[in-house]
Amino acid sequence: MFTSIFLYEAKKLLRKRNIIIFFVIFIILAAFSYEGISDYKTVLKSKAPFQDAEKEKVSLLIHYTFYGIRGVRLLFIPDPLSVLFNDLAVYSGLTANVDSAEGLAISNSINGKDLFAESGGYMDFSGVMLLISIFLALIYGYDATRDKEYLKMLTDLSKCKRIHFTVALARIILVSLCSLLLYGLSLLWLLINGIPVNASFFIYIPILLPVAAFFTATGAFIGYRIAKPFQFITLAALYFSLLLLIPWAIKKSLYIEATNNICSTYELEYKKLKVMMDLERRSYNQIGTWKSGDLAPDEVKALVQSGQDIEYKKLQEYENSRIKSLSRRINVYHIVSSFFPTTFYLSSSQELSSKGYLNFIRFYRYTHTMKYRFIKFYIEKKFYIPLPASGVEPFVKGDENLFEAESRLPDYFPLGVSMTLLYSLAMLTSLYKSRLNEPACEPKQPNIQLKEGEKSLFILCETRLIKSEISRYFHQQPHTSCLEKINALDFRFDLPPEQTFKQLCKINRADENQAAQNLALLGFNDPVNDPSNGANRETILKIYAAIKMSGDHEYIVLDDFFKNESHQFEKSFLTLLTTLETAGKRIIYLSCEMHNAREATELKDNHKVNNYMIFPLLLDKVTMR
Repeated sequence: MFTSIFLYEAKKLLRKRNIIIFFVIFIILAAFSYEGISDYKTVLKSKAPFQDAEKEKVSLLIHYTFYGIRGVRLLFIPDPLSVLFNDLAVYSGLTANVDSAEGLAISNSINGKDLFAESGGYMDFSGVMLLISIFLALIYGYDATRDKEYLKMLTDLSKCKRIHFTVALARIILVSLCSLLLYGLSLLWLLINGIPVNASFFIYIPILLPVAAFFTATGAFIGYRIAKPFQFITLAALYFSLLLLIPWAIKKSLYIEATNNICSTYELEYKKLKVMMDLERRSYNQIGTWKSGDLAPDEVKALVQSGQDIEYKKLQEYENSRIKSLSRRINVYHIVSSFFPTTFYLSSSQELSSKGYLNFIRFYRYTHTMKYRFIKFYIEKKFYIPLPASGVEPFVKGDENLFEAESRLPDYFPLGVSMTLLYSLAMLTSLYKSRLNEPACEPKQPNIQLKEGEKSLFILCETRLIKSEISRYFHQQPHTSCLEKINALDFRFDLPPEQTFKQLCKINRADENQAAQNLALLGFNDPVNDPSNGANRETILKIYAAIKMSGDHEYIVLDDFFKNESHQFEKSFLTLLTTLETAGKRIIYLSCEMHNAREATELKDNHKVNNYMIFPLLLDKVTMR
């Protein structure tokens, strides 16, 4: 059964209009990714000029004192995957300068609380993918369960009591497949533009698919469980709160907390300056002034060694304390983000871009390490080794001044995936446990018997409850086909009638040829090859009835099926019912109203049982409208 429903939903999805929308979305995503492609290529092109310029500057130096003052610059090189997250990233790029002074300069002092001030935007591939995919997933899931009458008809045709769950599950799979196809085309676009696609590109898939599944399941839950007047309000509130309000609130709370508890960059630099001034004061008191020469005297070397052991260790402690403080807050941000699907997507995408918080910490540590390696190099060359005739030796021998970032995932990524899937499972479980208007108690068997010579019956029920009880009883009987009154005003099959007919035959496991013959008797000619008939309400009812009345059934039960229908509609059905009656079928019609009889005398032979009356049904004599 699931296969039939899945193929039916797939055919509905693969309409020309939807295919056009799919490629329009791809074009939009390709356009938004182009800025990231351009920026990444610009960074790659800057590598060689950057390193050449650094080498040229060293060749111009005449003494290590100037080298210590000028220092060495470091360049941050993002992962190729960053092209998809250009606007969502925490920072656009990083550089650092390490020298012999107390400061540690990283990209305009972003190493303090200002790191949490930037929230990132949505104007890149991943952001637009999130905006569009969750909107369409919500609507697509909602559309699966919004029409109870449509689900009622599918339930009747499929004999599946949880058809809403089956349809929702099929649509989740289809949304996932569409997302994969869209991402696959995007990767092809990147290859065409010369971006190397490595294994890290495929890590994006377990971020995207759980979020898409969650919003599809949530849309289906809202369509089925939320009262109709509040459905669109709920959809809009959910979309904007998860997409805008909650991410903003988490980032703002993190920034406020960091502002109140992390000392500013200026305070940190002032503390480090005081340490260095203590070293300067101690040096002046011990040896006074010393003019740098070819080789430092022993008392100067001893003082330098003391500075390394005391003051520089304090500077390292300050930097390590700052790194730990930032890391704790980043962990808190990732943990909190894991509990909401959109913030899980955003925080994971930021880290996957290689320009997120984790790679900033790695770059911070690398800069910190390079600084103290440079200081050690500087002290050794200035104080312990005479300046060679060849001049100043460069500190950077290879690519040490390039930091090659890698795409990463938050440490709490499994928590985010688990929570998102858990929410989706909760929505689907709620759908699975609920049934469509099905009473808990078993129906009572009515006292209905056909007299000798009677082929069909009209049962006049005192109340709708009694009529429903009798209808439920017949639904459970073998060799019986029950047709319920379907309100098809809001139906959207999204397929031409001929395709709808074929798919519904598969769902019902009906004989397509026999159902087509029934349709022909209803005045609907050749639905397989003649698509001229529009899928209006009467067409839908005819397709439904033709399929239900095909097959080897002894009884055909109609539950007020002709009420408020046109005379022509009833007339076409009476032709089919008469044919079926002639073929040996027995017709039972249930209603709460006695309609005008063309020949009242034919209805005199009736009897009353409990709360309903039974009449012989003469199809050519009465109207049941």
